[in-house]
Amino acid sequence: MNSLPLDADATLTVGVSGAPSSRAMPKARLTIADRLAARKPDNALARAQALQAAGHHLRAVKLFAVAATAGLTVAERELGRCYLRGEAVPRNRSEAARWFGRAADKGDTDARRYLAGLAMAGHPESGAEAALFRQDSAEPDFATALRWALLAAAEGDAESQVMAGFIYAAGPEELRDAARARFWYGKAAEAGAARGHLGYGAVLLHGAKTDADISAAIAHIRRAADEKVPTAYYYLGLIYEKAIGVPADATLAATYYGQAAQAGSIAAQTKYGAMLFRGLGLKANRAQGEAWLRRAGLAGDVEAAATLAQLYANGSDLPPNYGAAALWFRRAADAGDRESARALGVLYLTGAGVGRDADAAATWFQRANAAGDPAAPADLATLLLSRRTGAQPTGSIPLPEWYERAAEACDPIGAFNFAVWFRGASA
Repeated sequence: MNSLPLDADATLTVGVSGAPSSRAMPKARLTIADRLAARKPDNALARAQALQAAGHHLRAVKLFAVAATAGLTVAERELGRCYLRGEAVPRNRSEAARWFGRAADKGDTDARRYLAGLAMAGHPESGAEAALFRQDSAEPDFATALRWALLAAAEGDAESQVMAGFIYAAGPEELRDAARARFWYGKAAEAGAARGHLGYGAVLLHGAKTDADISAAIAHIRRAADEKVPTAYYYLGLIYEKAIGVPADATLAATYYGQAAQAGSIAAQTKYGAMLFRGLGLKANRAQGEAWLRRAGLAGDVEAAATLAQLYANGSDLPPNYGAAALWFRRAADAGDRESARALGVLYLTGAGVGRDADAAATWFQRANAAGDPAAPADLATLLLSRRTGAQPTGSIPLPEWYERAAEACDPIGAFNFAVWFRGASA
């Protein structure tokens, strides 16, 4: 049996090798009872759990380290949790993953769930080598997350069932499976998990074919909202805004969007900000509406950025501010919004809010055109033919095609240019 001699000032520390280390943990003075418990791993674990429950985290983590080093599964998992949370030790996801990995390999359900969560957060595969030599990844590893989540889900862990449902529903295309998403969300909902109800309701709503399907979906989403799940509030807002299975009700929509926004839902902040700004379903408050839109836009929401840009550029609701409009159009365009890319091109072409720059205008028109904006081809063609930009295309300009696409999209300038070209071509 593994035991370690301790004196009154001893500090047990565990490093990446699994052996005692002098750097991984802070010092903690152990009592006589702690030192006696540390002589046997089972006693060390029991003592650590009692100390943890009492809030004595520094002493608890030392005894968890004794028991984990001896190979006790529960201690390995608890030591991983300490590293994950930064509880009495520096927060270290690599160390957390390593200890969770030891416990998970022995069948510990909670450790498997934690590993799935770490993989979804972008942490590399667990293991001592990974902890020592690999850097944390910014990209989620959904395949690894699904592997661990399914192991824990099969053992009845509701949160792991939610994770499996989410990956099957919204993960990478190669992992998506609507039937499996519905199955695991349904299992989590049966277990009473609030996010299980939300996921199951969302899946049902997406595939609804009858009014009964829609009613069942909304009932599950309401169950999640009763548990104060922010995304459930957002879904209810959307349901009442779009009249999905219920009469349209702007007031209820704004109320639910507001609850979700307050709880941190970025998409809801955009919706709530727009409704507040325009007075839809509640009393108009432009200052607060703009503030919510800015908050969502700064958090990366494309719709919020594009909405703010339009408000600043149009000048009908706010005083015109083309400089601010250009900044928000760029945010939205960089995130892939094609209409914002075209609008930014127009600002560069006219010099509104930015320095007049025909080359920059051509670049943004090209990006909008590549993204499928129906009006961008005509703008790009006209600019290129004007010879005001050095960004000339290689080969001939497909002028008729571009103007025709704009005309078909009901763009009046594009339609006019197409008519002029057609008349000239027919003459």
